[in-house]
Amino acid sequence: MKHLFKYIAIAILATVAFSCQEDDNIDFVSNLVTEPVIASEDALIAIDGENLGATAYTLIWEKANFGEVPTPVFYEVQAGLPGASDSEYEVIAETSKVFSEITGETLNNTALLLGLEPDMEAQLNLRVLAFLGARTNTKVSAQDVTLSVIPFDSGVEVLPPPVEGQPQLFLVGAVQAYYGVNAWTPEEALPMAYIGDGTTQLFEAYVKIGAEDGIKFISAAAPWADLEGNYGLETAGENNGQITNDGGSSDIRAGVEGFYYVRVDIDALTFELVQMDWGIIGDSTPLGWDGETSLNYNFEDNSFELNQNLVDGQLKFRSSNTGQALGGGDWDFNVGTADDSTAKDTGDDNFQITGGNFDIVLSIGLRGSTTVSGL
Repeated sequence: MKHLFKYIAIAILATVAFSCQEDDNIDFVSNLVTEPVIASEDALIAIDGENLGATAYTLIWEKANFGEVPTPVFYEVQAGLPGASDSEYEVIAETSKVFSEITGETLNNTALLLGLEPDMEAQLNLRVLAFLGARTNTKVSAQDVTLSVIPFDSGVEVLPPPVEGQPQLFLVGAVQAYYGVNAWTPEEALPMAYIGDGTTQLFEAYVKIGAEDGIKFISAAAPWADLEGNYGLETAGENNGQITNDGGSSDIRAGVEGFYYVRVDIDALTFELVQMDWGIIGDSTPLGWDGETSLNYNFEDNSFELNQNLVDGQLKFRSSNTGQALGGGDWDFNVGTADDSTAKDTGDDNFQITGGNFDIVLSIGLRGSTTVSGL
């Protein structure tokens, strides 16, 4: 079952509130075997960006029972589209209580991750899964509750969960605040992209970093005390490309504000941090195919921008400095016309340009997805 990672700061126009009382004691099963029964009702929830982290919906259910042996019961709240199979539900909360206060942040991220369109009303089902401590048995609520949700596009990248079965690495630090979650909160760490071959532990990310922002790499989105991997510098300020797995290791700092390509090799305990310079190149640009006309990085908007007169011809976006810094070629990082184009070279076609004045914007997501506007 996939777990949902939340990276959008959002809020709620309309909320549905239920009265519920917390019970901090562990409940034990009786000899009556039943599934959890949802007591909450269907609701319509419109989501926008004005109240960060507000509760959008409170889901309440009756306790599940597993048999005669006293055993603590735990619950997952899961979300899926109508008609979804069990494997297509996303876990959005875990608790030992019999209710869950679901924030607008979670609902919005879930809706977008499951493919719902921003500003369009659509249905999202919630259900409850009950399980014993060791997950030796599970019981799913007999019915779903249906939410009609209207998500919104926050402009912040919605990240899917890491692929199950693949090695995982997460980025934690001050930069989390730029991606809609709390800085230095390991439970909300940013998932890096796995680029190994199945036997190697190699990861990458494309990250906005302030001059004094500290970052580290961790093995799971989990509390500090539960981490098997907590990777940072052995000596503060010594950015020599080496990391150590030590809870007392020091933060990594870029030293210069900008947009960075980050690559981490856990097998070798090394990292690379390259400030990316992006530009346009091609016979429609001032320098032709001989070099890049630089784009300006807008730190606040996390985008590369340029107002430029272009002539009839072709162009691509390129970051030759990044390929060179990593020991590769000028064209290792470039962006073309494909809808699913990434910041790495995938052989995309050139942009075809009819001469004129253009406000060009290139945005790059945490895992290398790209968006181009203005051409």
